Amino acid sequence: MSASARKDSPEQAEFRQYCRDWLAANRPPDPTVRLPLSALEIMTDAQLSYLQAWQKAAYDAGLVGCDYPVEVGGGGRKDCQRVANEEMLAARTPYFPNVIGLGMAAPTVFYHATDALKQRLLPRLFSGEDIWCQGFSEPGAGSDLASVQTFAERKGDKWVINGHKVWTSLAHFAEWMILLLRTDKSHKYGGNCHMVPNHALIIHALLHGEDDFQKSLMIVNSCGWDTDCNSGNVGCLLGIKNGLAGI
Repeated sequence: MSASARKDSPEQAEFRQYCRDWLAANRPPDPTVRLPLSALEIMTDAQLSYLQAWQKAAYDAGLVGCDYPVEVGGGGRKDCQRVANEEMLAARTPYFPNVIGLGMAAPTVFYHATDALKQRLLPRLFSGEDIWCQGFSEPGAGSDLASVQTFAERKGDKWVINGHKVWTSLAHFAEWMILLLRTDKSHKYGGNCHMVPNHALIIHALLHGEDDFQKSLMIVNSCGWDTDCNSGNVGCLLGIKNGLAGI
């Protein structure tokens, strides 16, 4: 018995045994394509399809989103995601492709979005049906995020964004992006973080190669999106309906 297992609560111990039994009976088949070392290096549709199918199966079995409320697509458990992660690691299962969604977007949406937005975004994020990416770096702003120039302008009941993003791993597959931008140009440190769908954002792949990270140039130029995904705080969450064009 591992040290973690010895510290399990009764709920965790029961769930751990469930995870072991399910994983023993449902280990995914070997992939027919070579997988990269990490999710951020996924290059092909075949790689993504295999990993998405695995994440969806694990989610349907209750091994993803375990600690989130049932109302937003979670498992309604307490401190059980760690247990699922440990058992999947021990079973040497594939990794999940939606790492940015699970690690960054899900907590942000859960703690800051409206209930309606949580119910809309989180189930498909947990299942891997909607892949997420992050739009932080720009041609003139790498680690210096205070220099971000991508701008969102309010026009009537819509927002219009313009700018560029680079080194955007998974952008060519993503439905949604965590986008760092400005809504006010009067202050250098007045940036905001928004959630925007990837459709209507033009993606140009800078590097292709199975041994390289996928790094994409995002030409961020949207025709505008409704504010139905607005959390109520301009600087918190925004959303548009997905629509992607590649060049």
